Amino acid sequence: MKSFNYVITDEQGVHARPAGILVKEAKNMLLRLQSAQVEKMRKLQS
Repeated sequence: MKSFNYVITDEQGVHARPAGILVKEAKNMLLRLQSAQVEKMRKLQS
């Protein structure tokens, strides 16, 4: 499993557009993880 950590060092943070892209990608990754967990549970139950 790949991992990526990044610390935002700018005192003003991240501009809205790049921040939105980060949130969108994070949600996508979370959904894929949840889907994989559900599929794993289905296999264990059958």
